[in-house]
Amino acid sequence: MKAHEKIKFIRRSQNWRQEDMAEKLHMHVKSYAKIEQGKVDIPSSRLKKIAEALGVELGQLVDSNEKSVINFIENFYNSINNGIVEQHECKHELEKVHLIIEQKDKIIEQKDKEIAYLKEIIELMKKESAS
Repeated sequence: MKAHEKIKFIRRSQNWRQEDMAEKLHMHVKSYAKIEQGKVDIPSSRLKKIAEALGVELGQLVDSNEKSVINFIENFYNSINNGIVEQHECKHELEKVHLIIEQKDKIIEQKDKEIAYLKEIIELMKKESAS
């Protein structure tokens, strides 16, 4: 489930309207609705406010990959503002993120192959039992 879907689900489970959330977040209802529809990227600062308004931990709204990226971006931004990060360090961190994403994509691809293989086995077993 994506972050915007989780936000909508939690809001509804608390019997709140979009208008209620928009008011809590000091934003227009149409802008909030776009968040729940997944039409906009949610800045981490806004995501934190949404989590607070809903009474949940930020980690409940984002999966670990999203959380890692958000933490990376925030740490990176803070480091730049403090003059700590140099250009080669930025490039190195970006390469690490790309490698992590590549690895996750390979794992997903492998899982898809395993699922297809298991489906084939199930079909063969059905044919054998029908005979």
